[in-house]
Amino acid sequence: MIKIGRNALVVLVAFFSLWAMGADVQIRTELDRQKVEIGESFQLQVSIDASGSVDVGPPEFPRVENFLLLDTGQATSQQVRFVNGKVESKRTLTFTYELQAKKLGNLSIPSMNVIVDGKPMKTKNLRVQVVDAGTLPSRPQARNNRFGNSPFGNFPGFDDDPFDRLLRNRNRVPQPKPDTSVDLNPNEAFQIRVVTDKTEVYVGEQVTANYYIYVPSKYVLTSFDAVKYPNLQGFWKEDIEMAQSLRYESVVVDGIPYNRALLASYALFPIKEGRAKLDEYKAKCDMAISGFMGLGKPRSYTKSSLPINLKVKALPLQNRPTNFTGAVGNFQMTAKLGAERIKAHQPFSYVLKVEGEGNAKSIELPALDLPQSLELFDQKEESKFFKDGRSFKEFTLYFIPREEGDLKIPEISMGVFNPATESYEQIKSGEVILSVAAGEKPQIAGVNPEDLKEASTKTKSKSRQLFPFVFDESSSSFLQKNAAYGNLLLFLLILVFSFLHAKKELAWGGKQQKIIEVYESRAKKLKGFHKSEDLRSLGVEGTNTIYAILNLCLDDVESGAEIDKVLIKLSPKLRTEIEEPLKRSLKDFQSMAFAPEEILGAYKDQDKRKKIIQDVDQVLKKLIEKHES
Repeated sequence: MIKIGRNALVVLVAFFSLWAMGADVQIRTELDRQKVEIGESFQLQVSIDASGSVDVGPPEFPRVENFLLLDTGQATSQQVRFVNGKVESKRTLTFTYELQAKKLGNLSIPSMNVIVDGKPMKTKNLRVQVVDAGTLPSRPQARNNRFGNSPFGNFPGFDDDPFDRLLRNRNRVPQPKPDTSVDLNPNEAFQIRVVTDKTEVYVGEQVTANYYIYVPSKYVLTSFDAVKYPNLQGFWKEDIEMAQSLRYESVVVDGIPYNRALLASYALFPIKEGRAKLDEYKAKCDMAISGFMGLGKPRSYTKSSLPINLKVKALPLQNRPTNFTGAVGNFQMTAKLGAERIKAHQPFSYVLKVEGEGNAKSIELPALDLPQSLELFDQKEESKFFKDGRSFKEFTLYFIPREEGDLKIPEISMGVFNPATESYEQIKSGEVILSVAAGEKPQIAGVNPEDLKEASTKTKSKSRQLFPFVFDESSSSFLQKNAAYGNLLLFLLILVFSFLHAKKELAWGGKQQKIIEVYESRAKKLKGFHKSEDLRSLGVEGTNTIYAILNLCLDDVESGAEIDKVLIKLSPKLRTEIEEPLKRSLKDFQSMAFAPEEILGAYKDQDKRKKIIQDVDQVLKKLIEKHES
């Protein structure tokens, strides 16, 4: 009879590994301790890591004279990840054996055969030292181990309390949680479903959409290919998470266990009332059935999620404030000055920040009622959406006070609709009183400021001619007035030189010329949508045009990528020149494409749209001209 709880004070682990003949399989063998008392049970564990669709069988436990095999166990885990657009699948099979030594001494545990794709592989031999009972220091009983000491003695088959084992197994394995959000067909190898936190929302209110893959526990996914991502038209979309690997969790749907993994998560803001459709996510997967003898032959399936319709309610007209521009959410506003001491005729910054739950990126700054002594000469915006559903938009206003003395920046107020309370609210910055110290008015020696201002309105920017080389009328008059052969020859030389120079600069027939052709084609579409007042199409085409030219100039620019990460590829000088106007143009086009109707109304002004198209024309031509391809 052994003494309960008499084990080694310190657990020693013997760890050996054997690599397979390829990189697909790795086998590890492990003992929970190297020294045990006679009659005491201990564990031997064999772990097999297999990648891809390699067929792996269980170890063949050998006949052993010096040990009793008391119990066995088996577990399977799987890891799937995306690497450079490809799926890597790895699964681990773990086999646990509970052994009991029959005699004293330094005993050997023979190697075991593991069949990999029909070929045998061997584990490494292990050794365990068996000593007399009662000679090792006692240790506390480990109630949560895979195999524990038994109150029933040393008899084979009675060394483990079955009730204790059941309790330990329940504590060791997390219980799958029930999933009542979806309906699944238990006969399919995998299914894709979209789960939303709401089915009825207001225009501009956030709804979170999570696309999941469900795999029955008996199946193993060996490859994954996203065939189609959802378009989600009719929504302003913010990406919360795009899965780079499949992280499974165990769930139970209608009493059937599944492994569930997130594919994509979006924050969506519907832009018009009525019915909004969440279209399908489509994927092609290779699936294999997992059994005790390994994986079956993989089979390929292509499946799509089921579309979901949301009910989108119009924002109420009753009690709608005049300063409401379409902001929907629970927001707060703060304001701060960028300088402690302010002087007349010297600029200072005033920062307004709106943040909270909802899409702050759609918020527009209302009209400002400024005193005559305060001049607004520039304005910048910055916005960001966070994965927890919060966002902010920051307006940096640059003012110049024209008089010294006390100055008041009036309170700025915005109307927002809070879907939680289903009512309109006012968020306010508060009034700011400034003390403006005396300051010198900037002067340029020998120049009247009014003349300078007038001259600036008449000055036209000069830029290198980008598009096909054309002679003006002076060229023909030159030939008429100079008939001498010498002058004609000189003119022809100038003509050839100019032609070669233009060809070099414009890369006729090369990459730059192709970019110009693409841009001119898209520019015609922009003007057409502008003329027909198709604002949504104008916004989409303008956004796509910007990303298309960036992709042609910089290569591998994904549509919708963060613009700051794209522009970092430019030279510092060029980025300084085009960053602000390009980001401003992109914001305008995205607003036309996705913003709610309340904001869209601001772009119905024909002159404003014309100015937007002219601005993007200038900045994209500068990008094409100056970027070193």
